[in-house]
Amino acid sequence: MTRPGRAARAAPFWRRLLADLLDLAVVGGALAALWFAGVLRPQLPPMGPDWLDHLALVFGEHAAVLRGPVVLTVGLGTVYGMVLRGVLGRTLGEAALGLVLVDRQGFAPGPLHTLGHALFSAVGLALLGLGYVWAAVDPNRQGWAEYLSATRLVHGRPFPDRPD
Repeated sequence: MTRPGRAARAAPFWRRLLADLLDLAVVGGALAALWFAGVLRPQLPPMGPDWLDHLALVFGEHAAVLRGPVVLTVGLGTVYGMVLRGVLGRTLGEAALGLVLVDRQGFAPGPLHTLGHALFSAVGLALLGLGYVWAAVDPNRQGWAEYLSATRLVHGRPFPDRPD
């Protein structure tokens, strides 16, 4: 009997991209709610006439102000990925596009693999997206997060429970 993770094909980059954009919309909606609730509103310098100079000022002299929102964004994205994969077996974007994250044996990844995948995804995106874009050129269609967390993102049916 072949395990679904082995039989399933590696997720094409375009499916991965669309799934992540859907997930980003969900996390972005939660961040917008936090913004409007006043939880996530850093005190930025007033906007001047030139928006490019303003961005340089914010990212240069006032970068510490952005630390909290960045940590909150990464934390919320990590929790989103872990909770949905723990409860549903996949994120909403992955479910919409028929993707599932499996371990190297083709079964549901454990909590440490899921946490590792979420954190390594954030690192790969922070490094100019190189860890993410790697899946577009990799022959196995895996990003850095999959390699580092010993998982695979596949296009196929959900996995069976791991035998005891």
